[in-house]
Amino acid sequence: VTAYGNSNNIGINVDNANTTRVLNNTVTGDGKGSSNTGIRFASVSASNITRNIVLANGTNSSTGILLFTSANNNTIDNNTIRTNSSGTLGNNVGILANGAASNNVTRNAIYIDGGTGSNGISVATSGNYFSYNNITTLFTGSYAILISSGNSSLFNNTILTSPVQWISTTD
Repeated sequence: VTAYGNSNNIGINVDNANTTRVLNNTVTGDGKGSSNTGIRFASVSASNITRNIVLANGTNSSTGILLFTSANNNTIDNNTIRTNSSGTLGNNVGILANGAASNNVTRNAIYIDGGTGSNGISVATSGNYFSYNNITTLFTGSYAILISSGNSSLFNNTILTSPVQWISTTD
């Protein structure tokens, strides 16, 4: 699945659904501009994103997997996620949980390249569980894990492979 245009392209967009499975796909959110997303879940519960290759490319602010407003109680497992920015602006994210809680994010390989401020996993909500993820970040000012307002999220057995910076927390 490929979505290509200027900006705001989404490879797979699931909104207001339950028990959805996104399984064994190659998904690309690609564009000449910014804010491209591979897979987006919003108001989705009891669903799975499993064994996918997810690519998000553009000039900046691209996201591999976005768990957005009320995307709760989902499983994100065994995916390969890569974001790349053609510019130096960055702000790319492998997995972003923003307004999403009680998700189980396990065994994902996350590669972040391109631009300052790009992060492997960014958590802006509480109560998510992350385990056995492998995160690589390759640009100055990028963190493997960025937690803002993510109280009570748990990270277990997460491998940070050569990150420029390890973990940042803000509130």
